[in-house]
Amino acid sequence: MATPHTGTRGVHTYDSLRVVCPRSPETELAQVVLGLLGEGVQPGFGALRGERSATVDSFLAMLCSGAVRRGLRTILTDCFAGANAALEGIRVCLAPLETRERERAAGSKEQMFARLSQLARHLSRPVPNFTHTSAAASTAGLARSGIMASSASAEERNTRAIHTAACLIIGDEVLGGKTVDTNSAYMAKWCFSLGIQLKRVEVIEDDESEIIEAVRRMSDRYDFIVTSGGIGPTHDDITYQSIAKAFGLPLKLYDEAYERMKRLSRPHSSQPNFSWDEDTPARRAKLRMVELPTDESRDLKKQFLFPRDELWVPVAVVNGNVHILPGIPRLFEALLDALKPSIVPRLTDPEGKGICRILVSTPMAESAVAAYLTDLASRVESKGVKVGSYPRWEKKTNTVTLVGRADTCPVLLDRDQAFLESLVPEVVENVQGKRILVEGEDDEPSEQS
Repeated sequence: MATPHTGTRGVHTYDSLRVVCPRSPETELAQVVLGLLGEGVQPGFGALRGERSATVDSFLAMLCSGAVRRGLRTILTDCFAGANAALEGIRVCLAPLETRERERAAGSKEQMFARLSQLARHLSRPVPNFTHTSAAASTAGLARSGIMASSASAEERNTRAIHTAACLIIGDEVLGGKTVDTNSAYMAKWCFSLGIQLKRVEVIEDDESEIIEAVRRMSDRYDFIVTSGGIGPTHDDITYQSIAKAFGLPLKLYDEAYERMKRLSRPHSSQPNFSWDEDTPARRAKLRMVELPTDESRDLKKQFLFPRDELWVPVAVVNGNVHILPGIPRLFEALLDALKPSIVPRLTDPEGKGICRILVSTPMAESAVAAYLTDLASRVESKGVKVGSYPRWEKKTNTVTLVGRADTCPVLLDRDQAFLESLVPEVVENVQGKRILVEGEDDEPSEQS
């Protein structure tokens, strides 16, 4: 087993891999990952290597680009030069394990797949914020250290496969309780239907430093990012200028958006004499909505999308994966839905077949089923199944959920779905419930609103 041995000076040994590096929360996390990697790949790496080499290659690549990328980079870069050598370092670490375990690998593939699934879920989680700093200080520190400078270009981000997503809600009115955010909930359902893992939702204020820090971090960490809000004509609409600053881009008037605005927008009743030909405060305010973050080295058609013919509002795509949408729910939903055709070719599971969710209605209190569900969750976690319990206030039943992410390969999809289905009778019996298709479908008429 490639168990890490740590000395007082930050010397870490993983069998054949010896690394000297400074200690930090990120490198400590990376040590745990490398330890899990050794434990997970030991029983069955040979068989997996022979039968699913593409999976292994993708998995190894993920190790250098997931949530622990920074810690792994710190550890491995001190021993190997550059990102490619860092990846090769992981292969060196794995090689002796493959040789030792080749003979007994045949009977251990299921355990291997379970370990890979478990580790992949850990890797996809955001790195914890071990110390609190202000957004401005964090941004400055990241810029100085070069952490936020990813090897992926905007063009690569704009074309690579989409597995993960994040939603950034921007607006003082949401944080102040004036406006109820429905956009993140809509995006969550949208992602689920397309087989995309929505990994993070954040709500932040209309503050430049907060926006800069958040979009840089999300763009670096997730495949598909959507922002909502802050793109109107008033002084507090600062999303465009903040995101432009985050990636060192100028704000430029996009002529096509301007022409569409003039053609498709209707004059407001309070501005009966408005003219597009006169330089007035009202016209300058409108122009703020079509002055967009622009990377002049890239094709503008890839940076500014008009997915709805009847709307002049563009979807600006910055750094290849940050999609800027308006905060008005009707517009947000229409534009997000209209983006679907352009991203489906980049999805591995566009019909959401790889995500399975089973609902069980139970009349028992949560405290009565807590012990059983805790035990169940620990037993099925390695299979990639999450167990959830959701109280329904002032209703006679609560809901238990089983959510699994199956492999989209037809054979493995059937296997994973069969495992999830096999849990249903046990769950139904232990919570004294029944399987349902929609939450609340078994409510009595007096309970239904």
